[in-house]
Amino acid sequence: MNKKREGISQTELDETWDRFVRFNSLSFATGRGLQSILPADEQGLTNREREDKVFAEAKAQGRNIEKV
Repeated sequence: MNKKREGISQTELDETWDRFVRFNSLSFATGRGLQSILPADEQGLTNREREDKVFAEAKAQGRNIEKV
């Protein structure tokens, strides 16, 4: 048989609601959205590593790139 819980205090309801709101307001920015649109060879690289890769590729093609 199921027993209904009776006599929940307003304080307990308020605490439970506050905990629910705090938990649902958490968000995690992992950057996976940007990573998924990058080419396969650049996925998983940091911005600095991607910049170094592009710079090295430009140098290999004979272009003179100056950082601003």
